[in-house]
Amino acid sequence: MTFHAIRRDDLPASSCPVRLVDEQGREIEWANRFLDVQWVRGLQLLSLQSYAYLLLHFVRWWSGRPGVDVRQFSAEQFTESTLVDYVRDQLDERPKPAPENINRRSFLVRRLFRFYFHQDMPHAPYRIQRSWHRRSPLGYGRGRLATAADLKLKVPQRVMVPLSVEQVARFWRSFRTARDLGVVALMLLNGLRSREVLTLQLEDLLFSEAQIRVRGKGSRVRMLPLPPETIRILWKKLSAPACGCWPPPCVPPPYGTLNTPSGTSWPICVKAFPAIRRAHQLRRDPHLLGYLEHLWMRRVSYSGKPLAAVSRAAHLIRLRKLFDLLADHAFPPRPGLLLSEDIPRPDQVLPRPLTPADDACLQAELRRRGDLLSTALWLTRLTGMQIGETVDLATDCLRHLGGDRWALHVPLGKLHNQRWTPVDEQVRTLVARLAFLRTLPPAAGPEFLLPRPKGRGVLCAPLRAALCDAATQAGISAHIVPHQMRHTYATSMLRAGVSLPALMKLLGHRTANMTLRYLEITQQDLQREFHLARQTPRHLIPLPASLPGADPDGMDATTVVERLSAAARVLDLYRQQNPTLSQKPLQLLLRRLVRVRSRFQKLFDSAASEK
Repeated sequence: MTFHAIRRDDLPASSCPVRLVDEQGREIEWANRFLDVQWVRGLQLLSLQSYAYLLLHFVRWWSGRPGVDVRQFSAEQFTESTLVDYVRDQLDERPKPAPENINRRSFLVRRLFRFYFHQDMPHAPYRIQRSWHRRSPLGYGRGRLATAADLKLKVPQRVMVPLSVEQVARFWRSFRTARDLGVVALMLLNGLRSREVLTLQLEDLLFSEAQIRVRGKGSRVRMLPLPPETIRILWKKLSAPACGCWPPPCVPPPYGTLNTPSGTSWPICVKAFPAIRRAHQLRRDPHLLGYLEHLWMRRVSYSGKPLAAVSRAAHLIRLRKLFDLLADHAFPPRPGLLLSEDIPRPDQVLPRPLTPADDACLQAELRRRGDLLSTALWLTRLTGMQIGETVDLATDCLRHLGGDRWALHVPLGKLHNQRWTPVDEQVRTLVARLAFLRTLPPAAGPEFLLPRPKGRGVLCAPLRAALCDAATQAGISAHIVPHQMRHTYATSMLRAGVSLPALMKLLGHRTANMTLRYLEITQQDLQREFHLARQTPRHLIPLPASLPGADPDGMDATTVVERLSAAARVLDLYRQQNPTLSQKPLQLLLRRLVRVRSRFQKLFDSAASEK
């Protein structure tokens, strides 16, 4: 009977893809179960392949033993005598395996025994064992003597002989292509393993910081510095046409085109200046100034309008990033090619909230429809969420905080933060209705509140279409996008009296400037705030009580505290009205008066508590 280790891709995600099978394709259950548990633990596929081949060697040997059924795994037929015979037969093999391989196979067999029977392998009849003191189960007292089988061959100590300078030089000269030189440079100058070189990604090469990100054994990530020699070799490979699987073209080359977000390219060196082949040949005039003029004169294909300031700034920021990456090149670009004032400032765009009349008509139309999309849009309007946050709502997004207080958990969205938004009874009703509608065909999955049978992006498109249709039915002629409902929510909250810091938390913003972009402050709002401030100004605070004219006949603790406070106020007022005097001595005196008052209050409180 023969056995093989195969890889299967049709198994569930919880099963190890490497399987042990016999000649008829039947699996070895006890071996594959052990591999499945190691896969669930998170071991890498290479480690599991190594475990599978170690088990395959043992299964092939064990199947040839007399009276052994390889499909059964019992403690009676799996003793240390089996392990000793297994090691002895390996020593008789030709070619003879290394002691490290024999110890690795023996260790895996002992581990397999512990996995199934929850105890160490018995050490009879050969008494090959090791002993150690195991701690008491209670954590104190004398430890117990433990013994276990330990059949381990001695490994000869090897002396690592490094290559000489002549050997390294001869080794370097044996390579001709930039790809091979880059691989050898990473292994020789950076100490990378061969597997680490093969698994390198393009974003792991940080040329601007002269570093490389390496993923080693156990998915451990470390940062290593890149020597200048390695950087030059890698740049030479990345600047050349792609030839082979590693490394493919990753970062922008020192000449050629620069891809931009709109799908166009940087046409300076290729079209207008074909003689420019290297970055150090660029000049601000005429190359960079010509590119700035090109961006200014360019028009959008579908509208004929010039590029917005944000689009032109995105082109120039990516060009500046390209120059930063080329700083470590053998022929870096000249400094001062692109200045900070060349990047245009973004246009000041006014907020686009709906008018109160249009907002009321739109909510009434969404309420009248009552389907899944309309209910989701109405929930977006009442909570101020983005459309992506609404799509990603979880089934348990509504949380009870005690009493009549409820909050909606908004998931991670465009701003990369989570938040809790207070909601009222109307929002709770909408969430309950969505929880019912999600059960109708096509039913939603257990993770999200809204069904997404074809993915997240496909769900956003029907929401936008449903909003446009509802706005048309409500008599709104202007084109409406879902983000305008977020502007409307922010404006309505501000008019309802919500402060700016609280509104920042409701919207999930990090700066007040971002929140101000969402707000529309009309002249009526300014008039209301102005008259409210004139009626109840915040800067008018109650004045302190004046000092009494004469000393009272009796003196109690409260009077002493009032006199000390009055003295501190008078001294502080004198300091403010005489700025020419030395301020530091007066501040010291003021602190002493405050300290005396505090100590007297503690003394009075302790005396009152004793009584």
